[in-house]
Amino acid sequence: WNDVREENVGSMPTRHFTLMMIPRHLRISNCFRVPFVSKSERDVLVVHLSVSENEGPSEPKGILRLCTTHLESLDLGYEYRFRQLAALSALLKSELVQGRKVYGGLVGGDMNSTLASEHDDHRNPDIDLKDVWEDELAPAPPALRPFYKDFTYGKALGNTWGYQSKGRLYQDYGSRLDKFLYTGPIETFPVREAQDITGRLGRFGIGLKTRVGLNDVWVSDHFGIAVGIKVM
Repeated sequence: WNDVREENVGSMPTRHFTLMMIPRHLRISNCFRVPFVSKSERDVLVVHLSVSENEGPSEPKGILRLCTTHLESLDLGYEYRFRQLAALSALLKSELVQGRKVYGGLVGGDMNSTLASEHDDHRNPDIDLKDVWEDELAPAPPALRPFYKDFTYGKALGNTWGYQSKGRLYQDYGSRLDKFLYTGPIETFPVREAQDITGRLGRFGIGLKTRVGLNDVWVSDHFGIAVGIKVM
């Protein structure tokens, strides 16, 4: 879903925003943004997908709440990120929206988990979300000799950043910044179209470049992530 139209591009309230692409055959009942307390004008884009309790043409009675975001950057943004994650959790755990039941929710994006302790924040009682990366036990990372390159680009660690960043050494900066977090009766499964898969999480965009002028440049300094979900 893209709520940035030609007529309002110049009036966007923030310099940083996210987009979501939704297949036309899915029924959307609402779409909106929620601003965070943030130094970098971060927010979350929320889309409601209509969900039916039974198969068939019956009128949907519930919603699945999908979100995408880019949390505060850098180590100094940790206090903001924790509060932003708590706000996301509250959004995903809403019970009723306009009289319709919220069956569950999923958020994906750059969580900017630059501190090791942040990989446990989703378990904090104030957040209490599930991390797709933990839905299946990951393999042990390969043992590398000093100065040897990891040609899996941190696959066993679920890394998504640090290998396509200009001027940054992959040995020092490879990290799992991008995540899918969810709540409710959701079952996750791997998506076969992903470039590689570890557990139930797929990655794509590894090594992907595009031509800009006379140079080939990275499409992104991040790898993309993918997961399939089913509402149980």
